[in-house]
Amino acid sequence: MQAGTTYSAVIGGVIKQLRDTRSINQGAMAEKMGVSQAAWSKLENGKSTLTTAQLAKAADLLEIEANKIIQYADETVADFKSNGISVSYDNKEAESKGLMLLGAAAIGALVTAIILGRK
Repeated sequence: MQAGTTYSAVIGGVIKQLRDTRSINQGAMAEKMGVSQAAWSKLENGKSTLTTAQLAKAADLLEIEANKIIQYADETVADFKSNGISVSYDNKEAESKGLMLLGAAAIGALVTAIILGRK
C-alpha cells in the first residue's frame, strides 16, 4: 500500500498551521467561518473540501492572501512527491486507490517546516 494524502488535507494542514501561529483556537475559527467546530475540524483534516469562498474567508481571517495558502500547499505537495508520497486531488479517488493516508501530524510537521522556512 502506498503512502499518500489528499490536496484537501494539505490545504487544511496549511490553514491549521497558520491558525495555530496566530493563536486562534479551532472553535473560534469555526465560529468566525460560520460552521460548527466538527465541520471545521473535517476541513482542516482534509475529510471535507473547502470551497473557494471558504478559502478566501479563512485567508482574510488569518490575514494572509489566499494565493499564499495555495503556494504553501503546492510546496508541501512538491516535497511529498519528491519523497515518493502520493497526493490525490480527489478524496474519493484516494479511498478507491486504498492509499494509506498520512495523518494530520505528519502533514502538519512538513507544512510547519515549509511555512517557517519561507518567512
